[in-house]
Amino acid sequence: MILCCRILVPLCLLATIASTLRVYPHQLAYFNEAAGGPENGWKHLLHSNLDWGQDLLLAAKYACRKGCPAGSVRVTSYSRMPMEALFELGDAPPQFLILSKACLKQEDPLWKNISNHNESKALGYTSRVVLLR
Repeated sequence: MILCCRILVPLCLLATIASTLRVYPHQLAYFNEAAGGPENGWKHLLHSNLDWGQDLLLAAKYACRKGCPAGSVRVTSYSRMPMEALFELGDAPPQFLILSKACLKQEDPLWKNISNHNESKALGYTSRVVLLR
């Protein structure tokens, strides 16, 4: 029994450490593997329990790398961060849609309409960018 504990306890600690370090620098989105890991954490929590806008900077950098025209970004997020600080918002036809995964959980009708027709990419663990065609 003691030998079992001497092996099992360090293995569990190593697994916990590895699981925690795997999500760096996205610690806010951490879920252990029993809950599906950070990739599926959005299926368990909504709004500010998961999405504080921590992936919006990644989304802004991604849109810039892809040559997003000014004013062609639409954002759905539960962050209180002013979107104008990251994106040039405007009335141009949308080319990039940045969605909080919490919207996916709520089966947002916007997501249903575009998910089958456009390229989509996960950014971090709480957001998706959709390139509209």
